[in-house]
Parts: sequence; C-alpha cells; structure tokens
Amino acid sequence: MSDRSNDAETLSARQYSDSFNEHADSLREARKQDDFDNLQHSLSGVETGQQARHGLSKDTSGSVFGDKRKTITEQIRETLEWLLLKDPQYKAAHENFVSTVRSAQDATQSALDRVGTELISKRTLMKELLSNAAKLPDGVAVFKDKEGKVRNENGEIISDELAATIEWSGNEPSYEDYLSLRNRIQNLEQAESELRGIDTELGEIYERGHVNTAPLSQDDLRTETDRANVLSERAKEIEANVINQTVHRIEREARVTSQEIKSSISEMSKIPTINVNGKI
Repeated sequence: MSDRSNDAETLSARQYSDSFNEHADSLREARKQDDFDNLQHSLSGVETGQQARHGLSKDTSGSVFGDKRKTITEQIRETLEWLLLKDPQYKAAHENFVSTVRSAQDATQSALDRVGTELISKRTLMKELLSNAAKLPDGVAVFKDKEGKVRNENGEIISDELAATIEWSGNEPSYEDYLSLRNRIQNLEQAESELRGIDTELGEIYERGHVNTAPLSQDDLRTETDRANVLSERAKEIEANVINQTVHRIEREARVTSQEIKSSISEMSKIPTINVNGKI
C-alpha cells in the first residue's frame, strides 16, 4: 500500500473520530439541559415524561427523597428551603424563631461569663480564707463559730482536747465567714450548671428548627420560640441575681469600712492634744 493511501486512511479515521466526539459532546450537553429542565419542572409541579420513566410520577411507588407515598414535587414543597422561599408567613415565623433563639443564646452566654467571673473571685477568696484559718496538727482548717465552738470545714465540732492544741492568733476567719463564702460558691456553681443546661437546650431547639427535610410547623415554631423566650428570661434572672448580690456585698463592705473609719476618728478624738508649749 502506498504512503498516499495510508495518509488518506489516517485522515479519514481522524475525521470520523472528531465527528464521533462532537456528537458525544452534543449528547452530553443535551442531557444536562434535560436534567436541568426536569428539575425546574419538578419545582414548579409540572410532571415530565422522564419523571414517569424513572418512577417519579404521582403513581410512583418509590422516591429518591425517601417517602414512597409522595411525589418528588410534594416532598420538595415540604422542605425548609422551599417554605422559606415560597411561604412569606412561614419565613417570617422562622426568622422570628431564629432571632429569639440567638438572643436567648447571647443572654445565656452573658450570664455564664458573669457567673464564671464571680466564681473565680470567690474561689480565690476561699483559698485566702483557708490559708488564714487556724489549723489542727494534721493541717485541717478549723474555725470558731459565734458560740465559741470549734468546727472543721464540714461543720463538725472539734473535741475540747483537740481544740486545746490549736494556736490562735485572733485574726482567723469565723465559721460564719467560711460558711457564707462556701454557700456563695455552691450557689454560683449551681447557677453555672443551670446555665449550661439552658445553653444546651437552646442549641437543640435551634437544630430542630433547621432540619431541611422535616421542617417544624408554624405552630411548632411558635412553641419553640416561646420556650426560647422562657429560657432567655431565666438566664437574665440568674445574671441579675449575681449582679445584685455583688452590689450588696460591695455596699455592705463599704458600710463596714465607713463604720471602722468613724470608730477610728471617734477614738482619736478622745486622745488629749498637746499644744506647742507642751501643755494639754
């Protein structure tokens, strides 16, 4: 076979291959367009022949969305995305739901920050109080109550024999001081635990409101919104209690300081003054 004949065959094969590839590309583009058109028809509720061929018509016994009793169109119209896009009333209810939950989460975090700061402060005070407390020979901290009885941290009364071994400086914190601070720390810890529970519940509420394939009804949205409001108010109440107790403590300490100053001034006024000549 001559070189000219071989060149002709090669050219013919290349032309055939190019023609085949162009045809295949054309079919792929057409298929993509058909798929896109069918999706738009599904969203608009128009049934297509391809849907019927693939079991997506109203008489279908199966569905790619999982519910065998409903058509693709029906299931699409029941998703959260569809409701937010097509139902203005639902969208407004959902936006209110989201806004309320996020506001409640912010209030809860604010309260957690406040409680956390107060806990750090009180635990630091407790370390200082315990370091200043009297100690038994084995190092156990003990305190005198207002009746003069010696108690350990658990409130147990120390025997007279053991109490006699304690060296007192006179500046130790009382049992009432210790008990008041311990109770304050326990209350703050309980508040922190409750707030963490509130935060967890709010997260669960938010998640329930964002399941695309199982959106909440408008009634359920209102119920969840109301619950978020209740949790928000509780978080604010806890924070307000912490603030009020802190303010009361500061005021109480200020009153004590003021009384101490007045007492000192009164005592100083009783001291005879000496003039420049040395006479009283």
